[in-house]
Amino acid sequence: MLPEGARFCPSCGAPASSAPTERRLVTSLFCDLVGSTNLAEQVDAEVLTALMTEYRGLFRQAVERNGGTVASFAGDGGVALFGLPSAHEDDALHGNGVCSEGL
Repeated sequence: MLPEGARFCPSCGAPASSAPTERRLVTSLFCDLVGSTNLAEQVDAEVLTALMTEYRGLFRQAVERNGGTVASFAGDGGVALFGLPSAHEDDALHGNGVCSEGL
């Protein structure tokens, strides 16, 4: 937090309008679907698309149920953040809840 009336950050010299106002710890979780390459070689594209859609839905439900936010999906993986937009004292443990659900 900048001192009242400061036009520049006393630490880095950045203008007050771009000086950081808050820092928080965020826990990130990357989830990768094991065996998806092998699966893609064995099933039709339509079947794989349906399975991936279901997987992403289950991932999103598990993340949100444990207080997280899905940041992105890419290929057969997903990234979730815990501590955004609201932080909890035990955000790191919330990610463990997703993992233990055994998607």
